Amino acid sequence: MAYYVYQITNTVNGKIYIGAHAGDPLDSYMGSGNKIKRAISKYGRAAFQKTILHTCATPQEMFSVEAELVDEAFVQRPDTYNLAVGGTGFAPGHQIRLGMKHTEETKAKMRRQRTPEARQRMSLAAKSHIGEQNNFFGKKHTQDAKEKMSAAAKGHKRCVGRQYSLETRIKMSESAKRRGSNRRPKGAE
Repeated sequence: MAYYVYQITNTVNGKIYIGAHAGDPLDSYMGSGNKIKRAISKYGRAAFQKTILHTCATPQEMFSVEAELVDEAFVQRPDTYNLAVGGTGFAPGHQIRLGMKHTEETKAKMRRQRTPEARQRMSLAAKSHIGEQNNFFGKKHTQDAKEKMSAAAKGHKRCVGRQYSLETRIKMSESAKRRGSNRRPKGAE
């Protein structure tokens, strides 16, 4: 697997995004940040150019190079799409908040979201779309709409014909057995 640090350049306005990725350098990956994704949506993929800045041997090296390039000063520049400093990207076993702690203010906000009053408000909001309150209640899709939905769903393979390795099948089986052990047998009180 290749580990590399890349730069995405918007050819329309000159803004750049620097990121790290594990995979084929020639793939179509253009970054995961919200700003870069919105820009690609706005200007179209053709307006962006990908340049490989560094190829690395390990994920640690890749994140280290990204951290050197995408520092706080880089993030603050007006000509970048980066929202956060580099070196803390997503990779197997690597978490974005690794070593970071929530502030007391953030912890207090999270606690407020779980108050009984807040939970009651969320419950009422969810229930406001059930039964007669649902906009589609009592209505039916037309035959034409059903045909369009059917046509749109055709061709999607999802997991049809997917071959799982023996190791994966064993893991899936064990997981299903664990879930089944938590269920009550039929007729049990």
